[in-house]
Amino acid sequence: MNWVDIENEYYKALKELLQEENYQKQNESIHTLNKEFDDVKGLLEKYLTRITENTELKQHQSIHNVFSSFIEFDEVATCKQTAFINSIFSNTDIYHDFTIDYSEDPAYSECLTKDEQRRYFINKNFINKNFKYDNF
Repeated sequence: MNWVDIENEYYKALKELLQEENYQKQNESIHTLNKEFDDVKGLLEKYLTRITENTELKQHQSIHNVFSSFIEFDEVATCKQTAFINSIFSNTDIYHDFTIDYSEDPAYSECLTKDEQRRYFINKNFINKNFKYDNF
């Protein structure tokens, strides 16, 4: 039996309990089922914690490389670029650098919105490897 089997059994039992016409009895039964399911999840968590504490995990370099590599700006989905930029600008040092760069670079006047100005700053600085290392 694996975790998917346990979830399927829970779902099957829940569907059966939802057939109960007495809502008070139904609610009590579902509450009990949820408590039992939480107990099973807790036991599974304890088991997994115990076996992982006693196991030396071998690191796969290829997986490590993927997660430690830098994100290129053009690899970020267009609809998520604003959120990505906001996360970068949440760093007060970046905002300070942006303010200085904005006052020194006349190209910012071609940007129609604040968002475009911030994108310009990120694109301009993404070429600089130190910017990547310091900020990501």
